[in-house]
Amino acid sequence: MRTYTLIAVLCLVFLTPLVAAFADSQSYTPPPQKGDIYVVVRYRLGGMGGMYAQPTSLSVLWGAFRKSGTIRPPQVGPGKAMGAKGFVLKLRHTKNDSVELSVGTDGRITQAPYQGSPPGEWSDGDYYHVEW
Repeated sequence: MRTYTLIAVLCLVFLTPLVAAFADSQSYTPPPQKGDIYVVVRYRLGGMGGMYAQPTSLSVLWGAFRKSGTIRPPQVGPGKAMGAKGFVLKLRHTKNDSVELSVGTDGRITQAPYQGSPPGEWSDGDYYHVEW
């Protein structure tokens, strides 16, 4: 019985940080045609009562393409509205192939990856544009 308890505790200790590091992920296999792929992500929240946008990690794995980075929200001066909501990731699908795309973030994906026209958030000033 002690062995099972110890195993359970060790699993929680080692797996919890991995889950917390990338709280949301989505996979998508685009159609075999060229175009733009979009993903909408909300910033991670923190600060006083979780009201302020925090730097948010982003990771993309798409065939041989691998990129990770931190997307920082714009600085908000004192007395100004907290407008930064998130960012829109735009990826160029330059080949007529159909390779699975995986996106991970510690923020929240609000629009799963898709190929087509830009989402409404693309023209919303509260969303930052990220093009990889």
